[in-house]
Amino acid sequence: MMDSTDIYEIVSELKKILKRNNINIGEELGSGRDGIVYSIGNGKAIKLTISSSEAYATEKIRKHGNLPNFVKIFNVFKFREYSDVFGIVQEKLEDLDFDEKEILNFLFLEEDEGAAKEKYLDDYVDKIKTDVSNGVKQLKNLGIHFLDFNDENFMKDKNETYKLIDLGMVPAKHKKLKILENKIVSNILERSYVSSDVPEKFYFVFDLTCRTDKIVNMFQKNFIEKVKGISDTGEIRYFFWGMARNAVLIMDAKKLLEINKLTRVMYDNPHYLLASNMKALYRILAASGQYHVLREILGHFSTVIEKSDNKEVGNLGYDAVYYGLPNYGWEWRQDIETTNINNLKQLSQFLKDRIDNSFSVETGRTYNISLDDYYKYLYKALMSLGKLYSDEGEWIIKGNGLQIPPNSEVVIFNEENIMIEKLRNIIEKAGHKVTIAERNEFEAERTKYYIGRDRGEKDKPVKESFIKRDKDW
Repeated sequence: MMDSTDIYEIVSELKKILKRNNINIGEELGSGRDGIVYSIGNGKAIKLTISSSEAYATEKIRKHGNLPNFVKIFNVFKFREYSDVFGIVQEKLEDLDFDEKEILNFLFLEEDEGAAKEKYLDDYVDKIKTDVSNGVKQLKNLGIHFLDFNDENFMKDKNETYKLIDLGMVPAKHKKLKILENKIVSNILERSYVSSDVPEKFYFVFDLTCRTDKIVNMFQKNFIEKVKGISDTGEIRYFFWGMARNAVLIMDAKKLLEINKLTRVMYDNPHYLLASNMKALYRILAASGQYHVLREILGHFSTVIEKSDNKEVGNLGYDAVYYGLPNYGWEWRQDIETTNINNLKQLSQFLKDRIDNSFSVETGRTYNISLDDYYKYLYKALMSLGKLYSDEGEWIIKGNGLQIPPNSEVVIFNEENIMIEKLRNIIEKAGHKVTIAERNEFEAERTKYYIGRDRGEKDKPVKESFIKRDKDW
C-alpha cells in the first residue's frame, strides 16, 4: 500500500507550482530518500520533502528565531494539491571539502578524536567539533533530537561556520516535538498563473434571445450572475457559438483580472483537477453529478490500462473494455456522491476498493494490483482527460459572478430578431461595442477550423473574417 507520495514522480509538477509563485528552480544541490534540494537564487535554496517530522521541526526552529549552527530557515509551507509534500526555503550553504568530511567521520561516526588530531591541526578539529556539538545541543534545547551524523548532513557558510542542514531522521512522534500540522501556514497555490499565462482576451458565449430580461439586467449592472467560468481562447466560439448560443462577449483580459478573482484551469495537473472534491473536473466536464466525472475518469483509465505491459493491469484493461467499466460510474454513483475525492490517493483507494469488491464479482477475476499502480495509471488517465479538454482554455471564477470590464465587445449573428435590435442600445449604453457576424461565413470558418484541427493544425490563429466591423445593421 502506498504510504506517501514519491517526491521524484511529482517533482516536475512541484516546479510548475513554484514557478507560478515566482520561485524559479535552479540546479539540483542534493537529494535523499525523502527530498530534493534546489538552488533558487539570491543565496537561497529550497528543499522539497515528504518528511512531515522534518517540516514541523524546521518550522519550530524558524519560529524560535533560527539557530547559530543550523541552516537558516526563511519559510516552511505545504502544497495544497499535494497535502503530504512540504517546501523549506533555507540559506544556500557551501559543501564541505574532503578533509572536513573526514574529520566529521572521525569525530561522530568512529568517535576517534585522537585519530582526527593525529592527521589534522587541533584547532581545525576543535572548530568542527564545537560547531557540530553546539548545533546538536541547540536542537535538543528545542526538544529536537538530531540522529543522522552522515557527513552529507553538514555544510558551512561563507564565514566558515559549520551547520547542520538535515532533520530527516528526527523521530516522527517525538513527545517533545509538539508542532501541529495546521500551524504550518500554506502560502503556495494562491495563484494558478503568472503574467505570461494571461491572454489578450477572455470570451463568454451566451444566448442573447433567451431570457431577455436576464440579458438586460446583465448589461445594466455590467455583471454576469452565477457564471462559473470563462475561456481564454477564441476557439471556444467554434464549440458553442452559432449552435445553442448566438452572441459572444469579448473582454480585455488584464482589465478583467483587475476587477475579478479567477483561477486558471491547469489541465496538465491531475492533482489540481482532483482538488476540492474534483471541482475543476466537475466544471470542465459540465458534469450533472460526480458520477458523470467518475464515468469520464473510468473511460480514460480503461484506455490507459488496456495498453499496459503489466499482466495483472492488462487483465483489468481487457475486462474494463469487455464489461464496460465506464458504465460503473453510474452504478457506483451513491458511493462517489458520498465520498470526498480531493487527491490521487483518495481516488486510487476508491477505485481499488470498487474493483476488488464490485467489478471483480462481475468479471469473476481477482486483480492483484497495488495501490501504487492504481495511482500511476489514474495519473496517466487524468493527463489524457485534461489534454482532451485543454483547447477550451477555461478559467474558473471565484465568487458568484463576473464583473464585465469597460469597453468590451459583443459580437452577434446578423439575424432577423427585433429583440436583438432593442438590446443593442442597452449594450452600447453600458459602454461596450456591438458588432455583427455573418452566419454563413462563420459556418465556413468553423468547418475549416475542425478540418485543420483533425490535421494537427489547431494551433493556427483563429480568423475573424466573418465579423463585420461596421455598426450599420
